[in-house]
Amino acid sequence: MDDHHGVVRRAGAAAGAKAGSAGAGQGGKDAQGRWHIVAKGDTLWGIAQQYGAALERLVELNPDIRNPNLIYVGQRVRIA
Repeated sequence: MDDHHGVVRRAGAAAGAKAGSAGAGQGGKDAQGRWHIVAKGDTLWGIAQQYGAALERLVELNPDIRNPNLIYVGQRVRIA
């Protein structure tokens, strides 16, 4: 769902869910692309699957993520 603030929430996420809540994975858009905010339980592979992207593409878009197996709650991951 896209609200008036440009925040995109995963289908099934509660409208008032916080980024750190299970299932809350939020994202947004800015001039540099689309972003996902890592929620508890997220993996880079799972985020790639959620947005229909290849894991390798997310690794390319996020050179600051040195270890794709280690992401943190609240971290911004570029998805496009």
